Amino acid sequence: MNIAALSMSIAKSQVQDKWGVAMLKNSLDMQQENGNALSEMLEGVSENMVNPNIGSNIDIRI
Repeated sequence: MNIAALSMSIAKSQVQDKWGVAMLKNSLDMQQENGNALSEMLEGVSENMVNPNIGSNIDIRI
């Protein structure tokens, strides 16, 4: 294998590695957001468990 081909192969490998790390970072950020949303949702559920009759019905007149 000549030096030019080896250099191209290494550069391609580095680009693929950087792309993979960027995709993993994106996935990690999305999972963090999903976890935060789930925590907020569970906080609302626990409030309903403490006061089950508050906020469950809405009276509307037209």
